Amino acid sequence: MTDRFNDGLDFGQSMALLNEAQSAQNLLRDTVGAIVRLRHPIVHGDSVFTLGSIGVEKLMKIVLGLVHLRGSGTWPTVKVMKSWGHGVLDMDALVASTLEANMAAATHRPYVEKLVKAHQADQHWPLLSAVFDRYGQSGRFYYLDHLARGQPDKWEAPVEFWNRLELCITDGQPNILTMIAGEQGEAERGYARLSLVSATSLDKWWFMLHRAAIQGCFGERGKTIGWEIWPHGREVLE
Repeated sequence: MTDRFNDGLDFGQSMALLNEAQSAQNLLRDTVGAIVRLRHPIVHGDSVFTLGSIGVEKLMKIVLGLVHLRGSGTWPTVKVMKSWGHGVLDMDALVASTLEANMAAATHRPYVEKLVKAHQADQHWPLLSAVFDRYGQSGRFYYLDHLARGQPDKWEAPVEFWNRLELCITDGQPNILTMIAGEQGEAERGYARLSLVSATSLDKWWFMLHRAAIQGCFGERGKTIGWEIWPHGREVLE
């Protein structure tokens, strides 16, 4: 049984794709919320790292899968999907080049280009995606691996990657450090601002792919999936 897209997916595959799109939405929604609530990475970071690494990877693979489906009439094989691995940084570069190559298909190309250019100017995204890359590839059991081997991994712990992100933010907004050094109420506002900047970086990347999808950059089926990866009526963080 096929559906109205007539693109090679049977009904069961179509439903599986919808479920994965909903899962990506759920994970990214909860990741953004976890970042907004984050105050101390050692205490609150695991929820961010776990949800974010899976959610970002899942959305990237959905986008790449949609483009493959449009071009070949089939969803990528298990072998192809596994070849992408858990490397968020490599997939991010692939998604970016894929979007660039497919912007001509957008219903309103200038709108998509504006979102892409804003994302490219975001100096925090490379550091945030590096956090998810490290956690997804080897950071989930960083300390258990240290215990088993008797020495730490050659890579630093995921929290160190997060610290680099926060340092970049405070370098650009030194007033945040002033706030954090203040009285309890002022410190709380400083930490909240620090978290919001990180959350906004992820939110805008997610929103960009949502809008690019519904604009047609990832094929006809992608237009439908674009609505499934973003919560209905939700405004992007600013």
